[in-house]
Amino acid sequence: MIGFEGRWVPVATTALIASSSALSASSELLPLPEPALAGVEDAVREQLIDRRTGLADLIASGVAEDAKLAQAYGALGQVYFAYEIMDAAEPCLLNARQLEPEEFRWSYLLGALYSRSEEAEKALDNLLSAATLRPDDVPTKLRLGRLYLDLARLDEAEALFSRALKTDDRSAAAHHGLGRVAQERGEWRASLAHLERALELQPGASSIHYLLGIAHRELGEMTAARQHLRLNEHEPVIFSDPEVDRLDALIEGGRYYLQLGDLALGRGNRALAIRAYREAVRRGPRDALAHYNLGLTLANAGSRDEGLAHLQEAVELDPDYRDAHFNLGVVLEEEERVSEAEGHFSRALEIDPDDDEARLAWARSLARVGRGAEGEAVLEKMLAQDPGNPEVSLALAEALDVMGRSEEAESILAAVIDDPRDATLAAQAHDGLSRLALRRGSRSEAIEHLRAAVKIEPRLPGGFERLGTLLGQEGAFREAAVEFGRAAELEPRSFSVRFGQAMALLLSGQSAETKRAVAEAIEFVDEDLPLRHLLARLLATAPEPEVRDGARALTIASEVYRSRPTADHAETVAMALAEEGDFEQAVKWQEQALALAASAPPRQRADMRRRLEMYRRREPSRSPWLDG
Repeated sequence: MIGFEGRWVPVATTALIASSSALSASSELLPLPEPALAGVEDAVREQLIDRRTGLADLIASGVAEDAKLAQAYGALGQVYFAYEIMDAAEPCLLNARQLEPEEFRWSYLLGALYSRSEEAEKALDNLLSAATLRPDDVPTKLRLGRLYLDLARLDEAEALFSRALKTDDRSAAAHHGLGRVAQERGEWRASLAHLERALELQPGASSIHYLLGIAHRELGEMTAARQHLRLNEHEPVIFSDPEVDRLDALIEGGRYYLQLGDLALGRGNRALAIRAYREAVRRGPRDALAHYNLGLTLANAGSRDEGLAHLQEAVELDPDYRDAHFNLGVVLEEEERVSEAEGHFSRALEIDPDDDEARLAWARSLARVGRGAEGEAVLEKMLAQDPGNPEVSLALAEALDVMGRSEEAESILAAVIDDPRDATLAAQAHDGLSRLALRRGSRSEAIEHLRAAVKIEPRLPGGFERLGTLLGQEGAFREAAVEFGRAAELEPRSFSVRFGQAMALLLSGQSAETKRAVAEAIEFVDEDLPLRHLLARLLATAPEPEVRDGARALTIASEVYRSRPTADHAETVAMALAEEGDFEQAVKWQEQALALAASAPPRQRADMRRRLEMYRRREPSRSPWLDG
């Protein structure tokens, strides 16, 4: 969470400690904190200074009662808490609790504060005090339950979550807590019951799917496990928390939420950043920066349509917003809306005529929309100002290739490779030469250029996958499997990468490795039906007995057929039945497959008939594809 750099210091002009005559003789108060506010939004700075000055004046008056001082310290502490300035919030709330120990709010907020800073013992002490002051408070029980759970004190956690449910039987957080307790004990069915109820009560808490996936996996229910694990977007379970929730009302303006979103992105928490930017937009609907940050983050997260809408709003609110125009152009180009992208790159260049990044993007777009000569002229002018610039040269080669001048493009790319200034651009040049070679029909040359490209830049987008594909087309299946494996490390959720790896392993005769690769792939990718189909065939037909598993093959093949009743899928059911020794049913399913394949090519139908005859002879198949 965001916070401003803070320090605890007394204010020199007023003795703001326990020596004030207004304080009880036993009071030992902490100095009034004074956090650094450089760079803080004006409205926030004024709010904090006003609250702090009010408390200073009250202390200086020397006549305030302990209860009134407690309220003043507590009010300032809550504002600091609202802005996540915890170094300053802590002493304020400690003073408020000391002055007014019977006030529930101060102990509870301190418990929440220490929970966020992961100071478990301090959080526990304060929440136990809060529970004593308000025994029936559900948020206190839930916070205490989570603390005990984190401390592996399962019995105490279970008791608190159960008591919370008695007070509020619709508490998703209580069910979630009991589900976690059950998982810690290995009670997977009990865990499922509570977690499913928690998800029913709070469908947006996608992190519950992760725990459900783990429970189903431990129970051997792999299909359900995969479905839940894929739905985990890390959204936490929340609960109504009046004491903390009311702090949001103290926040002035929306810039705080922009800072919160920026910090969340810096920590890799995109979901929190999106929530923060959404709040910034809600509080500042005419703020172009808020729309820009939200739009770009959504687009990068895969929500392109919504991201584009906010980026469009940003440029409408501020037509001279260069970054918004440029990145709107980038997203539009990725969506293959090249003509629209070109307009935004052009506008970015109008705003800043010295912007070479926008000029380069504009020139590329000109070539892609059929205005290659204009793009070439722009790039030639840039090269005249910076001869041999490899990035501009790459763009010029692309433009020339689009215009059909591939020999000139090839010459420029070769020069970029020889330029020692930027290895990454050299990798892109090899990639370009690979595509040109493939277009000429020289697959071996294309492979060599791709090998050079990924050696220089292993993270070259799609490099290993394309290399694996080309090697597979050359019949080098073992080498292809290695390259697809490297691609899978970079893109674990890519269906095409995972399927390519599995097929390369299978075609190179590595059945056991294929089985492992497919099982792992199914855990990651969304489009898993072809992978499950491949796994079923492998389990039913692999030459190695230790790889085959007819019963599992039949279960998977039946699920696949129910999802999509095709000839191929029916034939796989027949393969599994034959492996299980049920040849009568295998014959029936193979006949059904032939009926579904009435319009299939003659070779495929001939192969299917050969399998049918094998099953009639009570022989299982030992090849997932052709037996001819």
